[in-house]
Amino acid sequence: MRGINHIKHAEFVHMLHYLVKVYQIENTNVDLNALRSSREKLEELHLQYEEKLSELTRIIAEYDQITAITKRDFVAKPSRQLKSLKKGDIDFKALVRMINILA
Repeated sequence: MRGINHIKHAEFVHMLHYLVKVYQIENTNVDLNALRSSREKLEELHLQYEEKLSELTRIIAEYDQITAITKRDFVAKPSRQLKSLKKGDIDFKALVRMINILA
């Protein structure tokens, strides 16, 4: 999935606006209402994209924050405490590998 390039979007919409003016002056057979409608739809979709991107950025930041807190509170120190208990049921090497992969 690729994002929408903001500069290209702005340039494209500006070009469409300019084309409407040119087509009005030249009295061409272009459907100006359809062209305006397309431009408006692109603007609407770009606005929706910006809103969703902002929401996604907020969700990612919250996810990262909760992950860091969870690692700190439930993985780092508690896992060292578990190792000191020497329980036979726990494979500490596997636990350390998983922690290191997630770090």
